[in-house]
Amino acid sequence: MSYRKSFYVPEGLYFLNHSVGAKTKASDLAEHEFSQQWRDLGNGAWDSWLTSLQGFCKAVADLFNCEPHEVCPQPNVSAGLSKLIGALPQRAGRNILLLSELDFPSMGFVAKQAAALGYAVQLVPAKEGVVSLEDWQQHMNEHVQLALFTHVFYGNSYQQPIAQLTKLAQERDIWSVVDVAQSAGVVPIDFKQWQSDAVIGSCVKWLCGGPGCGYLIIKGDRLPLLEPTDVGWFSHQDPFEFDITHFAYANDALRFMGGTPSIQSFAVAASAIRQLTNIGLLNIRAHNLHLGDVLMEAMQANSFKVITPKPKEQRGGTICIAMAQPDVAIAFLKQKNIAVDYRPRFGVRASPHIYNTDEELGQLITAILQLDPAVTGR
Repeated sequence: MSYRKSFYVPEGLYFLNHSVGAKTKASDLAEHEFSQQWRDLGNGAWDSWLTSLQGFCKAVADLFNCEPHEVCPQPNVSAGLSKLIGALPQRAGRNILLLSELDFPSMGFVAKQAAALGYAVQLVPAKEGVVSLEDWQQHMNEHVQLALFTHVFYGNSYQQPIAQLTKLAQERDIWSVVDVAQSAGVVPIDFKQWQSDAVIGSCVKWLCGGPGCGYLIIKGDRLPLLEPTDVGWFSHQDPFEFDITHFAYANDALRFMGGTPSIQSFAVAASAIRQLTNIGLLNIRAHNLHLGDVLMEAMQANSFKVITPKPKEQRGGTICIAMAQPDVAIAFLKQKNIAVDYRPRFGVRASPHIYNTDEELGQLITAILQLDPAVTGR
């Protein structure tokens, strides 16, 4: 079944779904409803807007197998991590925030700022694009307060064994948070099976929900232990109490909300998430793996080095191909109206979604094979 007609896929060959997913046509209705409510009702639109916000939490909960009260909308992943670190209960001797050197830089920037709270950052080293379970285990000692586990690394699309990592953290009484920005929407995720303390992610990539829309998920029994300092009236147990001398944290994850949220962004994202959920994450994943297999096999058959691991359980939705001159390769492909990209230290990245076809992938392969050997390094 073709789902392409349900999306606004940019012209040409679009394989940048790891960066910005194609807009869903279903989101047009959400945008229209928001604008109409604002236009016709003014302040009276708040009842509908709050319902939209609840709808976002429900859509995220359905996607990840968690409870709506465990979900808090966030403007982006960095905000979610910052608020979580600031809310952690102080524990004597635990002053280390543990990340890996392959995490998205923004996560490191956030963690480093926590020095003001007495934390130091440690980065677990990578070997050939992989952070091993053994290296994680070696670094998870009695001084670690929180460990950040990236589900799928942005640079090479390596998928970490999250359930094993969160189990190690739990055994050592370490708070665990999982970054799913590069996996949500293309790799099925089960929050209850992971048993992590928290999950952070965004909607702009594989979830096709647009920018300015993220989420922080907190395991229900951990919520009472967390007291964020970045709060606002939406963090209040009763936002409409309007007593400046009294504040009580919301009983659910909304204690992390802060001030007035961007309703339109979350309404649009919720419609996109529901559409992907209706398509089925297993269907999306199967299609992505099929196209990824075709691309990897074609590259390896023509002596290209593929950086992304081949085993399906070890890779995300992106295929990364090593190039001697990646910037030249990208420029060449751009001339052919093919949208891919690269990151320093990693390869050219191509990410097929549910709306990409076998024919498009064939055209991408043909174009890559036309690259000069000096560019590809073959």
